[in-house]
Amino acid sequence: ATAAAEEWTRVFSRHGAPDEMPEFAVSAGEAVLAALLHDAGAAESRAAAKRLVKQGAVSLNGEKVSAQTVELADGDVLQIGKRAWLRIRVVPAS
Repeated sequence: ATAAAEEWTRVFSRHGAPDEMPEFAVSAGEAVLAALLHDAGAAESRAAAKRLVKQGAVSLNGEKVSAQTVELADGDVLQIGKRAWLRIRVVPAS
């Protein structure tokens, strides 16, 4: 119970990243952020995803993202809004 309380404090009080979060696999190279957010289920549509980026609600590894395309690395963490998190897994292009 203590570990759960510490996790809650770190994530919600200190705005840190949770230890466990959904993962989403992408191919290596540049990714269109709106498509990625939509395909991962973090946004209802690509237009909504673009709006989130424009409003400054998307962070990559703790830094706000303003570009529509991003270069992703394995293990990168996307934060969408205050409480939605997504860990990126880069898979080789087939």
